[in-house]
Amino acid sequence: MKYCSKCGAQIPEGARFCKQCGTPVANVEQPAYIKEEKSNTVKIIIIILIVALLIGGGVFWFLNWNKTKGEDHHHEMIIGDSAVSSKEMVAQAAEAQGNLAEALGAIEEKQQESAQVNEPTDAVPGIVHYMHTDDYPNAADMRWYTADVMRNGVPAGVNRISSLEDAMDGWKGIIYNDLGNKFNSENIEFVNINISGTEANLKARITTFAMFDVATEEVTTFDNDVEVYTGKWQNGKIRATGAGTINITDMWEKDNHQYAVGTFDSPDGVPALVAMVRSARVY
Repeated sequence: MKYCSKCGAQIPEGARFCKQCGTPVANVEQPAYIKEEKSNTVKIIIIILIVALLIGGGVFWFLNWNKTKGEDHHHEMIIGDSAVSSKEMVAQAAEAQGNLAEALGAIEEKQQESAQVNEPTDAVPGIVHYMHTDDYPNAADMRWYTADVMRNGVPAGVNRISSLEDAMDGWKGIIYNDLGNKFNSENIEFVNINISGTEANLKARITTFAMFDVATEEVTTFDNDVEVYTGKWQNGKIRATGAGTINITDMWEKDNHQYAVGTFDSPDGVPALVAMVRSARVY
């Protein structure tokens, strides 16, 4: 539609003069306010397109970031309230393996002959019986942890422990405090962890036999250093509190052994890792 440039009246198609004021059609053009409205409309459309592109790009980035985070989650380990990345884990696990080897060597010099596992009184022929033990780890007991599980997580295809009955009684274990020495208190405790009670009223009795100070490489041994933690068993996990909080997050069976890993949060906020193991026998 055309408009008269003089009076602004509409000019019908084919007309040669404005019927209002007689201005020749050759001089007819759109009024300035019409041009301005069209210009503003174009600007608004361009702004909308730019905003849409920015939002779309942000959504795409977030989805890819979230996917990447999900893919890398099994390569992270939670220590206390902080996540340790894959690269940090590899470096710290390598360091921990060396520290643990030194600790075990130093402790074995003081360690008396290993206690024998207790034979189950209700052993059934052909059935795997996991051995209750009152002992603490020797040099070979924890290599599965620092050489593999600490870096790579729980192996695929293992049989998860889903019943408290299968997790009861004594385990050999270590509590690795302040891995990476961020709190200047890195040490390794050699312990026995005895699990008893019921799902709703569980007890974890931790007996500490020795502690290896990573910085000084000194070994301290203990007599009757026992702490009891109370809590619950839920969906294959243990959470018990006492002088701190112990969280056993994964328990599984493989190659006639039982394994368990988790964390320990001390009252002073120093994080720690927990690893437990015991063997089995088929009668």
